[in-house]
Amino acid sequence: MIEIAVGRSLVVHVGPYADTADRDAANVAIAVADPELAAALTSAVAGAITAALAEIGMRKPAGPVPVVRLRSRKRLACVADRLAGAIAIVPVTARNARHLVALIDGIRAAGAAGIQLVWDGADPPRGEVERHVFAALERARATPGEAPVVLAASDEPATALHLLIAHRSPSPSKEPR
Repeated sequence: MIEIAVGRSLVVHVGPYADTADRDAANVAIAVADPELAAALTSAVAGAITAALAEIGMRKPAGPVPVVRLRSRKRLACVADRLAGAIAIVPVTARNARHLVALIDGIRAAGAAGIQLVWDGADPPRGEVERHVFAALERARATPGEAPVVLAASDEPATALHLLIAHRSPSPSKEPR
């Protein structure tokens, strides 16, 4: 079993199928009968993940990425000058759900590095906000050149968002997009 710590909230286990049952980690199960081939595949997959993280995910900014929390267009107008290069955390509420697309467009226009929508799927009730959340995520997916948007149950910036931001950031080793 090889364990790769990506961040505080993501650990990747690579190993035999029986050993990858940890529900608190991402698991890559290698199910091959030949032990030598299984060991080689485990090593190769772990190496590929580590190399990808070195290229896009582990390239951290000089300091911590600032986080700005907001839930309305009115608050966006007040904090727009603080959003450049920051992560915007937006709790999904019954009141702001129908304005999520406009709110995300405004946050992106202000120069945010990434946006995390926070909703646990239950509160507010799914029937009230789900269509608005999906519309916002579909809009974000349709505009891949803009700041990434993720959905999470927690207001702690997700490791996936940091990886997406790093992947979209220019680096000396990448060709211009």
